[in-house]
Amino acid sequence: MAGSFTCPHCGARYPIQPVLIGRAVRCRSCKQAFCLRADGVAEAVPAPAASAPAAKTPPSSDEPDPTPPASSKSSDRIATKRPGPDREALRRSLSSSLSQAAAEALNASSVRKQETDRHKRPKTSPFGAQRDGTKEIGPAVLTGQGEDEARSLHHWLIGLAVGGVLVVVIMLALTGENAQTKALRSYNAAAAGERTVEARIHGLRSRMWLYDTDQPAIANMQNATIQAVQRHDLRPIGQVLNDSIRNHAYLADLGLWLHEDHRLRAEGMSGAPSQRRQLIDDAGIPTLTRERLLSQLRAAGDNDVVISIIDRLLHGRTDPDGGNFFREMFSSGNIPEFLEIAPFKGRDGLLLMPHGSMHINYQGRLMRLPGWRGRRHNKSLADWHVLDVTVAS
Repeated sequence: MAGSFTCPHCGARYPIQPVLIGRAVRCRSCKQAFCLRADGVAEAVPAPAASAPAAKTPPSSDEPDPTPPASSKSSDRIATKRPGPDREALRRSLSSSLSQAAAEALNASSVRKQETDRHKRPKTSPFGAQRDGTKEIGPAVLTGQGEDEARSLHHWLIGLAVGGVLVVVIMLALTGENAQTKALRSYNAAAAGERTVEARIHGLRSRMWLYDTDQPAIANMQNATIQAVQRHDLRPIGQVLNDSIRNHAYLADLGLWLHEDHRLRAEGMSGAPSQRRQLIDDAGIPTLTRERLLSQLRAAGDNDVVISIIDRLLHGRTDPDGGNFFREMFSSGNIPEFLEIAPFKGRDGLLLMPHGSMHINYQGRLMRLPGWRGRRHNKSLADWHVLDVTVAS
C-alpha cells in the first residue's frame, strides 16, 4: 500500500505499512499513542486508567514503536517532563531522519507503481491505433530514427546499383567483347566447308552486308580497334525514298527504276540495253534513273557518306545470285529511321588471294540498322555486320 500518514498529535509523517493498521503505536517524535485506520488516517488513542507504569522500550530509528501505550500516570509524567537540551537535539535529529526515510520510502513506492503501470500497458507499434481510436506518435518520429533508416536504405540501394554497374563493366573489360567485336569475330570465323582459299574468300564475302567481288577478302581481323559508333538519321531521305521508289522495281541491267505495274512489260522487251531503254521511253513508261534518285537524296540535305551507303545498299547485291533484300524492304516502305556505323582498323590482317596471301594493315566499317528484325540470306538483320573493308597504308 503506497502513501503516508501524519501523527494526530504533532503532525510527524510516516509511510503507511500494513503492519500498523489497527494497532496502537507511539509516535517517535511526541511519544503520543495513536492507531492507524484502514483508510490511512491515524487517530489518537485515549490513555488507559492503569496505574502501573509500563516498561520503556528503546526507540527505533526507522519505524513507529509498536508497543502499547503506558498508563495515564506514566504518560502524564512523560508529557509533563521537559527534556534537556541534549535530549531535545537528539529528538529533533531522530525526527528529521525519520521524516527523510519516510519521504524516500514514499518516493520509491511511487516509482515502483509507475514502473508496474508501464509494464502493464499494452505494447503498440509507433503508429499503432490506441483503444480510443487515436494514434500514438512513436519514438521514431520524435528522434528522427525513421529518417535515418530511410536515408540508410537509400544509400544502400545506390551502393547496390553502383556495384551492379561496376560488375557489368568489369565483366565487359574481362571478356573484351561487345556487339561490334562479336560481329568481327563472327566474320573471321571459318565456316564448315571453307577448306580452300576460294571457299574462304567466298565465305568472307557472304558474311558481309553486300556480296561484292570487288571487295578484298581480309581475314584475321579479331584484334581490330573499333571506334565510336556514328548514328545517322535516315528520316529526311526516308520520305524521298517513299515518294520515289515505293512499289518500284529496279532493272539492274538498264539502271532504271520503274513501277511494279510496268515491270513485266519492260522485262519482256528484247534487245541491247540502249535499245530497251528506247523502247521503254517510246512506250511512255515512267522511269527513274539511279543518277536522278541520287540527286533527289542529296537535295534532302543529308551528308554524302550516308547517301553513298544508301546508294550501295539499293544498287548492290546481297547474295551471289544477284538478289537484294535492301531493295525489297525499301521499296515496300520498310525504311529504317536510323543507320549506325562503327569504323574499325587494325594491323596484321591476312589478305587472301587465289594464288597466295599477305599480311596487311586494314580499315573498314561495321553497319547496323536499328529496328529491323528477322533474317535474310543467313544474316540477322538486327545485328552488326561488315559493310566494307579495304587495305590501309
